[in-house]
Formats: sequence, structure tokens, C-alpha cells
Amino acid sequence: MGLKVLLGWLALNLGLLAAIWLIVRCWLRTRPLTGAVLAKRLMREGDADGQRPDFLMGEIAFLMRDMGDPAEGRLLAAVLSDWRGRGLLSCEMAPKKRLSGFGEDMQPTLALAAGPSALPGAEGALFALLESACDGTLQSSEAYNWARAHAAELRDALRRFEAEGRARLRTEGAVREQTRKGFLGTARQERLVYTPRGQRRALALRRWENHLLDAPGDCLPHAVLLGCGEPPQPLGRFCEWMIQGYAAGLKSSRP
Repeated sequence: MGLKVLLGWLALNLGLLAAIWLIVRCWLRTRPLTGAVLAKRLMREGDADGQRPDFLMGEIAFLMRDMGDPAEGRLLAAVLSDWRGRGLLSCEMAPKKRLSGFGEDMQPTLALAAGPSALPGAEGALFALLESACDGTLQSSEAYNWARAHAAELRDALRRFEAEGRARLRTEGAVREQTRKGFLGTARQERLVYTPRGQRRALALRRWENHLLDAPGDCLPHAVLLGCGEPPQPLGRFCEWMIQGYAAGLKSSRP
């Protein structure tokens, strides 16, 4: 009789432990995560998936910043690569302009398509900004000087991509604001967290990134933004000059 009681007690406790384990496991799978914690989890992800996820450029740029890898320069190069593929600009080598150019005698030269007014949101704002820099064409040395002089405007245009990406992720239910309770009367803090849907979206992006490491041509703009590829030449060289000017402008404007 005593043995049966003992076995019953053991079975009951094992059942309770199993129930607690399941509850904790479900909570760990469904709890929201901050970008820093999610980034650490994704670092261990080695699988690749060649199915392109439904991500806008701004969403990817925002995710990268929130997880500790801001990529404004790569975002600019990715957008220009995308526009080239869509026929919104061309980039060819041309002789250096005598009055406004400096450096190499032959330079990458950007030409924008005539007024594509249908570009929405951040794309339209960046296109209009670049149009204001062109006198028909924009050479790499001119792009350096212009980006340095207009670094703040260029930064705002690129950050608009990220803002639109964040808004879309919130609309999809992938991210939300979480209020952390204050301790001993301290002020409450708001922080952005990723819901289970957002975590699945981030995982899909990481697997897509792993695929692009071996096949950047499957989506060159995404590959450029994620650091898995480079823009086609001579556009890549043009982007390098422009990004260097942008960085120099930001540095010189700091107090």
C-alpha cells in the first residue's frame, strides 16, 4: 500500500513538473523580444531559404538599425542599385567636368530618368533630393562634395525609409511598444519589442540573407543592403564616393 502511495505521489509531481515545463516553454516561444535579444538569437541561425520574403527596403533598414547594425550608406547604395534595375537612372564612365569635377579624368557619372513623379514616400523624397544635385548628370567627385554639404538632408531622407519601415511593421503587428514598470517609483519606460509574428519575419529575413551570401544576384538591392553584394560598376564606385562625402559631412557637423 505504501509503495502505491509513493508511486502515485511521484507520478503526480512528475506531471506537475511536465506541466510547468510546457508552460515555461510556451511562454518563452510567445514572449515579445527586444531587438538586441532577437539579434543574439538570429546569430545562431545557419539555415538558408531562397524564397524572397515580402520586405520593403525601409523595413530591412529599420530592422538592421534596431538590431545594432545601422546601414545608411548601404541603404543609399541599395536604393540606387534598385533604381538602376528599374530604369530610373543610369551610370556610365565619362570625362571629368572641367569646372565642377576633381580627381580622376574618367569618372562614374549618374544620370536620372526624366521626372518619375509616381515614386511614393521616402523614394520620391530621395529622388527629388538627388534631382536638385544634378545639372543633367552627377559625377562621383560632384557627388562627394554635394553629399558632404547636404549630409543632414541626405540623412533625413534615408531615415524616412526606416520610419516608413517601422510604421509598416507596426501595422502588420510585427512590433509594438511595451511599457516597463518603474522600480520603486521611478518613471516607466517605453521600448519597442518584437511579437511572435515579428520574430518569424526577422527569422525569414535572416534565412534570406544567408541565401544571398551565395546568390546575391537573386535580389541585388537586398544583397547590397544586407552586405552580401556590391552594386554593379561603375555605380559601385559612384556610391563609394557619395557615401564617403556623406560620412565626412556628418563628421564635420558634430559639435
